[in-house]
Amino acid sequence: MMPRSVYAKLYRLARRQPEGDVLEIGAGRGAGTLALALGLKHAKKRSKVVAVERFAGGSNVDFGSKDENLVRIRTLLRRYGVEEKVTLFPAFLCEDNLDQLTRLLESELLGLLVIDADGRLDFYLPALWSRLSVNTPIVLDDYRESYHFGHKSERHPLGRTKQLTCFRLVNRLVALGFLEIDLVKRDTVFARKATSAPFQPADIETLRREVASVQHDYEQWLARQATDRGRAAA
Repeated sequence: MMPRSVYAKLYRLARRQPEGDVLEIGAGRGAGTLALALGLKHAKKRSKVVAVERFAGGSNVDFGSKDENLVRIRTLLRRYGVEEKVTLFPAFLCEDNLDQLTRLLESELLGLLVIDADGRLDFYLPALWSRLSVNTPIVLDDYRESYHFGHKSERHPLGRTKQLTCFRLVNRLVALGFLEIDLVKRDTVFARKATSAPFQPADIETLRREVASVQHDYEQWLARQATDRGRAAA
């Protein structure tokens, strides 16, 4: 799903970071999870990868049901001898189950945070901010100013708005002083926590306005699509 060079960098990051669990939100089909787990294993670290993934909907629909996708990723991890280095959290991460997720983390502070999910950094980063030290690496995928929207479907539940949401939120987080970008590879941002300052209510509201701006652009696109269909039908 991502370029080989991105997986290689994930491996190196996991290998060289200090002890601390790696949290991956959006494990997909497990390629990134495997790279992270191999990095921890080869560095002989005690830490684990906690991998969050619904295993249903989105790109998972191409490969079967939730149970089938869970079997597939467990088989992959077992094949490479890293099953013991990974704890799966097979659910959509939200406020209702955040405490359940954090109880799976064995280290107080994360060694690395990887987010390749639905672009909602306005929730994930404030919720996990206290688990990150300053300069902790944060990897964010789907960073692209893309206006190639689509109608919502099981395969694309967000109507292809994820990349634009991530793009605007990352830029805003940098402008607010929370993130510092080290490198961008294709659509993947390698950043780090830039400040120990906590998120204030005004910061979170600013991020929510960025999300709303993408939704506004998407609704305008839907309206144009409806108008075009009406003209075609006439």
